[in-house]
Amino acid sequence: MARAKDPSPGLGEVGRSGDLAESGGNQMASCWGGGWALLTWHPCDCAHRVRAPTLMSDPQVDTELRSNRPQAPGSSGSGRRALWVSAISFCVALVALELVARFGLGSLLKPGLGENQRKLDHFQSFVWNRGHHWYAPRAFVGYGLKLDAKGVNSRGFRDLEVATQRKPGVPRIACLGGSTTEGEDEGRTGAFPHLLQEILSQRLGGPVEVMNFGISGWTSAESMVNYFLNVQDFEPDVVIVHHAVNDVRPRLWPNYRTDYAHFRRPWTEPSYGAVGRFLIRSSVLVAALELKRHADFTLNALVGVPLEDTARQMEQSQLLPETTRAFRRNIESIAAHVEAVGGKALLATMPASPFDKHYPGVVGERIRPGLREHNEILRNLAQAEGWALVDLERKFQAREAELSKHFKDHVHVTRAGNRVKAEMISDRLAQGLLPAD
Repeated sequence: MARAKDPSPGLGEVGRSGDLAESGGNQMASCWGGGWALLTWHPCDCAHRVRAPTLMSDPQVDTELRSNRPQAPGSSGSGRRALWVSAISFCVALVALELVARFGLGSLLKPGLGENQRKLDHFQSFVWNRGHHWYAPRAFVGYGLKLDAKGVNSRGFRDLEVATQRKPGVPRIACLGGSTTEGEDEGRTGAFPHLLQEILSQRLGGPVEVMNFGISGWTSAESMVNYFLNVQDFEPDVVIVHHAVNDVRPRLWPNYRTDYAHFRRPWTEPSYGAVGRFLIRSSVLVAALELKRHADFTLNALVGVPLEDTARQMEQSQLLPETTRAFRRNIESIAAHVEAVGGKALLATMPASPFDKHYPGVVGERIRPGLREHNEILRNLAQAEGWALVDLERKFQAREAELSKHFKDHVHVTRAGNRVKAEMISDRLAQGLLPAD
């Protein structure tokens, strides 16, 4: 007898998935298409007919069928090989990117990440050593040089040790300021305080103590606190105040306050676990990507109140006259006390590069005019109070053709430039500011 074809469209034929047991009128189950078709036996003209097959799902039976289903030879091994190939390819790609980041082709990668090698090295050292390479938190002034860093004295400044008690007959000069005083890349011997000591010793024919109390990034606020808590204990004959540029940024931050609390915050740094520290220390690629994500590695950001878009904020801010109050007050406080205890205050304006290339974007639009305003405040204070002034800005301008080559950026100069500064300051000190004996 012939089996009837399924008249339902799209279901195809019912195949012989099992023997049909003839039990008149009884229902027979047949495996079909991964499900179960319910077939009914009808003794009509001695022929088997399929009546409206119904598909029903049985999870237990489906699982058994799948587990019993034959697999293609070698399919399991092929899958494992594919996984191994993918894993190896991924590792090779990572190694290739790491090599690009480390060696000759690194120039193709690092500019895209926006980081230079020096900053990258400092970041890796920062994470691995669990702290900034040069700077660390310090009470009352926010931060300072690490006490265990090379070339840093027990007071936390880039200078030789100087005893608090004075040596009889030896003039003593203290220099206050930021990175232009500390020396930054030029180091202790390339900073103007050290060069000033050399020049004065030669001119006076005897020993002179010139102490460097400059810290990169410090404003006049930090120097004022440091003067009253530290510097005055050394009883200097002359205190040179060389501040201007670092006090411009606080004037551009929102919600201005004269104590700079709107601009400064306690030292805050990202922390990493052992695995993260190892990856950042070992991989230039990982370090560059992480540094790109963490813009808060820079010194200013570690102690600065964060903004969503610093450049945009500075562009939108204005240098309002009332925001000069803090700078003026801080300089007045230092100089007035120096004079009150029998010393001499010497205000030093800050020379600036004549090259437009050193004033891109916000630096040119905001920092440059703010620097000029602060230099003018120093001139006005010196004139009004009778304090000594060495106008380095105008002296450099008068010799622009000769001295402009010494500028590394808008305010920092080379060692040769610092020597010129030291010579100009020495000339001013020789005009009755040092003790007669």
